[in-house]
Amino acid sequence: LGDFPNSSSTLPGGTWQLELAPFCITGRDQYNSPSYSTLYLLRYGVTDDVEFRILGDGITVSYGDTQSTGFSPVVLDTKIHLWDEMPERWIPGTALEILLSTDWGSKDLTSGYQPTIALNFDLPLTEKLALGSTIGYGQVKEQLLLPNSSDELLQNVNQAYFQWSVVRELDDRWSVFVTGQTYEKIAGDSAGTLLAFGGNWQQSDRVAWYSLLGWGVTPDAPAITAQIGLGFA
Repeated sequence: LGDFPNSSSTLPGGTWQLELAPFCITGRDQYNSPSYSTLYLLRYGVTDDVEFRILGDGITVSYGDTQSTGFSPVVLDTKIHLWDEMPERWIPGTALEILLSTDWGSKDLTSGYQPTIALNFDLPLTEKLALGSTIGYGQVKEQLLLPNSSDELLQNVNQAYFQWSVVRELDDRWSVFVTGQTYEKIAGDSAGTLLAFGGNWQQSDRVAWYSLLGWGVTPDAPAITAQIGLGFA
């Protein structure tokens, strides 16, 4: 959950990892109200190259004209590692990811089943510097304000997205990153571009912490995004 793109790596078969972000704030954008959420990600290595994942925004508080609190939809996810990176040939490590957002959540926060497909890439540039990226296509829920009314309408929108990060390892425990993401609605209107920076601290072999602070660089992106989280292996 640290930076925006997902990696191409998968957990070894029979191992698991839990990531939690009990503090996540997202500012208002053109389509959505500001919100607070508690992100989570549970990963399990089915084999060395196939990973089953359950993730979501967890408990979510939306601070719109009418404040609402609920549990965001559960997302089911499978990641398949296709091949390892070959830096000498500039070939990144690559994985295929298939996600399905379900309606398992609070009624006010769900909008049916929404599929997404993505490709994840990792390319080491030096011993301490790496580039990661994700290209995806799927559906998202969008809130639209009805004309001449304070009522909001929820609708599903198809969109493509691109996420990237540059990670710099400082030592055996600390690393920092710069990351960004751009969403583009299939209709052709930009759905937002964000930039962020953050860092990771490896407390032990089984516990790691991370933080992220970002901002929107286009008017229809959240003005601010902030997260603090940790992971257990």
